[in-house]
Amino acid sequence: DQIRAEFPGGELAMLAYLKNSINYANAISRAGVAGLVQVEFSIDTEGRIAEAKVVKSVHPELDTEALKAINLMPKWSPAKLHNVRMKMYFTVPVSFENY
Repeated sequence: DQIRAEFPGGELAMLAYLKNSINYANAISRAGVAGLVQVEFSIDTEGRIAEAKVVKSVHPELDTEALKAINLMPKWSPAKLHNVRMKMYFTVPVSFENY
């Protein structure tokens, strides 16, 4: 049996967390900078975020904000394979929209 790592409350809760955690600075918004920052990270065997890095950049300030939000995520339920905890990698798009 394989069980994927999961954010507390599931994928919708993770998206809500990101939306509420992102500080889309007014200066960047006014400058018209927007897009999707792709962040890759792992969930270790204890459910902690590790190895977070930007794999698709939009703007240095947005990249920094995306990494900060990812690194401050609460603990996840770790992945398991045959009831043994294991590390799992994820890539998450963090959206910055120009309103």
